[in-house]
Amino acid sequence: MARRLTPRQEEDDAEFRSRLRPFDLDEFTREPFTCLIYGTPRSGKSYLLRWMLGQIARGYDIVYVFSISSDAIGYYGEVGIDAGHVLPGFDSAKSRNVLGHMISSANKTVERFNTQGIRVPVDKILPRTLIICDDIISPGGEQRNNGVLNSLATNYRHLNMSLILTTQYVNSISKVMRETVDHHILFKHESKTALDYFASSCFAWAHWKPSVQYLISAYTGNHRCIIVRNHFVYCVQGTVKKSVRSLSSIRAY
Repeated sequence: MARRLTPRQEEDDAEFRSRLRPFDLDEFTREPFTCLIYGTPRSGKSYLLRWMLGQIARGYDIVYVFSISSDAIGYYGEVGIDAGHVLPGFDSAKSRNVLGHMISSANKTVERFNTQGIRVPVDKILPRTLIICDDIISPGGEQRNNGVLNSLATNYRHLNMSLILTTQYVNSISKVMRETVDHHILFKHESKTALDYFASSCFAWAHWKPSVQYLISAYTGNHRCIIVRNHFVYCVQGTVKKSVRSLSSIRAY
């Protein structure tokens, strides 16, 4: 039996549907962007990320994946990410060298153009770069990793660099990072901390705060997600299955 909505829930559900837009992945990634993918374990966030990489990775000159997963090299290798570009968290020497080289190169380019009194063309600062951080934020290490993420999302977000971060710990993401996000992708979440954050960052238009819990419950789950960009909403319908091939047929409404 379908759940009966309260008048306020019906109002916010109607508002939610009025904001639905067709989801265009090319438009989503055309300009440098920052994206946070939230979800509990096995909610579908890593499968969606891998599908996205399979669609967009070839459009970037450089793709780096930072992941603490033991099978990350094989997992991301299936969508064409070179093993040498799949790195552990930010703590390893190799990871620090990679990030340090990118940032140093960008700073030198900006300095050279500034010395000449010329506005820096974005595509001249760095090769088109995509950085993936897959579940590297944890309750025990969020402050250390957040320092690096904050720099990537603020100081370097205009240097032709895009950043995608997946996490299950919404409350471990710094306020600075959350405020610079272009796209939120929400999978199933029921914690009060997560719902409070989503209410303020993604559903500020809702007339009644408890409606947010209803909307997330109604439109996520079973590997479905809500994508929020500039207060418009994109809902992935159907099930995000556990194979790259099946993900290629994903559609939104």
